[in-house]
Amino acid sequence: MRKLVAALLAAGVLMSSGCWSRRELTDVSFAGVIGFDWVEDQYLVTIAIHSPGARAGEKGQPTARTVWTVSETAPSPDAAIARLDQLLPRSLTLSHVRSVIFGEEMARHGIGPIMDLLLRSVEIRPTAWLGVTNGKASELLDAQPRQGVMTEGPLGYHDSALQRSSISPALMLTQVAQILQEEGIDLTLPLFRRGNQEPPDPKHFQDEGALSGKPEDETEIVYGGAGAFRGDKLVAWLTPKEARGQMWASHKTGHGAISAECPKPHPSERVVFRLRSSKGRIGVDSVGGKLQGHVRLKVVADVNEITCREPVVDFGDTERLQEILKRRVEDSVQSALEVARREGSDMFGFGQSLFRRAPAAYRLRQAKWDTVLKDLPVTVSVEAQVVRMGQTRERFRWREAH
Repeated sequence: MRKLVAALLAAGVLMSSGCWSRRELTDVSFAGVIGFDWVEDQYLVTIAIHSPGARAGEKGQPTARTVWTVSETAPSPDAAIARLDQLLPRSLTLSHVRSVIFGEEMARHGIGPIMDLLLRSVEIRPTAWLGVTNGKASELLDAQPRQGVMTEGPLGYHDSALQRSSISPALMLTQVAQILQEEGIDLTLPLFRRGNQEPPDPKHFQDEGALSGKPEDETEIVYGGAGAFRGDKLVAWLTPKEARGQMWASHKTGHGAISAECPKPHPSERVVFRLRSSKGRIGVDSVGGKLQGHVRLKVVADVNEITCREPVVDFGDTERLQEILKRRVEDSVQSALEVARREGSDMFGFGQSLFRRAPAAYRLRQAKWDTVLKDLPVTVSVEAQVVRMGQTRERFRWREAH
């Protein structure tokens, strides 16, 4: 009998217990994206907040704005977030933050203090994606993605998009923190901008599969290229071509299109490859007290398009196509190396490679490594392999009107 009574009491306690710390959805503001700007020696923090009440209408278009933004300025980023929490009608939670964006001035000032805040927060997920814009983060967060319905904030889709195109790096919070603390390697972050905003270098930015021109909706978000850092400070912009060159060498390239010039260049004639896989390895050797860097790559791709009038395939032989692909990859890597040398940003990680192989040799040069990097000779060797050419082995010859 006593056992029965005890069991009944225990069951009653379990059934009557609840989540004492629960918060109703109507009492919470869910932050999806956080933007950080540096304005007049203060931190401007902008947060994109989900509107859970918004529903999709016809053809997937939202019947109401799904995300709205709020901003606040303070001497520290945490103080700005605290002020926002005080002003919002609902309690602010950061546990759903998908992306963190740094404005250009903030990135040039230094992102170290913000990284300290993000890593200490018990709410921010370590899998949050980080990026940079060549304007203000507060303006970017008001933009829209190409999709009509936003389920994870203005940048919620960008991680998979970056991996599909491989024209910008894709890094999570923990990965960025690791790079900022490691010896002999510098950070690159993906570049985002609004559709009505010019890229840092309009003349050279529209290549390697980046969106060209301005989108139909100027409030859209477009991406391509990257920001190169030295330490925690932004020092240069990389075009999509340069960003991919750095990613190839760092073994971070997944998929995407590679557009190359024909043997006899013509504006309307190209060879377009579809990347299958790539492997990259970098290193630095110390021989007789002199340093020699090297980048070794293997790139495997399919042919998606050939519009060259000059023959590039002979009876299915892919040798010339492989040479075209090889030159294109080498050119991307060399372009990225030029930026690294010019800015003293070791985004390739040559210092890290030397530190792992010869710590004493690196320590001897560590204080002036940015200067050493500018004069470091680097050899680039690429092995290109073309696997598939589709259903036709040569260029498709169509009848042209005269």
